[in-house]
Amino acid sequence: IGYNFSSGQGIAAHVRAAVTGTAAEKDFIMRRQSEDKKKAIFEAAIALIADGGLAGISMSKLAKKSGVPQATMYVYFSSKEQLLREVYEYTEKFICHYLAEGFDMDQPVKECFREYYRRLIKLGQEHSDKFLVHEQFLASMQSQQLALEQVYVFYEPLYEFIYRGQKEGIIKPVAPIAILSYFSMPLTGLLFGDMIWGNHPQPDWYEAFFRMSWDAVSISQNEDGFWSGGKEKE
Repeated sequence: IGYNFSSGQGIAAHVRAAVTGTAAEKDFIMRRQSEDKKKAIFEAAIALIADGGLAGISMSKLAKKSGVPQATMYVYFSSKEQLLREVYEYTEKFICHYLAEGFDMDQPVKECFREYYRRLIKLGQEHSDKFLVHEQFLASMQSQQLALEQVYVFYEPLYEFIYRGQKEGIIKPVAPIAILSYFSMPLTGLLFGDMIWGNHPQPDWYEAFFRMSWDAVSISQNEDGFWSGGKEKE
């Protein structure tokens, strides 16, 4: 069932369906309202965590920030731990979609890494709250307590150019998530320093960091023997 919420007719149809619609229409509206409330809770939680860290979040603060009554939040989340798990999954899904949407996987492998690098910079600049939440969870023991190790599957759409690079003998033959993490680490540190401490990077730093990151994950000529199973060349 589809509704055009951007027009007055669409809103009117939405209201009529809520009052007089079929069971299917009412079910759709209830699910839509439920999704909207959960999104409001997630976004409020992200804002609170980005501002005050994981320790600074409470259900009462979240209720005030989101506009969703605290009692209603327990309808969606049985505990604070479940809430945090779903907030993190919501954040990671957002980030992965942002990084992967419309990505041209047919570019040369190095250009794919450069495109990923550019998108990561843009993510930090346009969605610093989600970037900070991502870093907060990774830096906290909370991530282990919430059993978030399966979150890596969200990044699978980006593995395609890594696998291709490995097949072509360009990228080191280790797990794709390790390649992405190691490649991203210097840049995320640079962005994090800018956001938290105001250490604004010089424009040429981004290119320098890209080159260092590329060198870290790509196979140089003198490493060919080592990564193919032979002895590392002198």
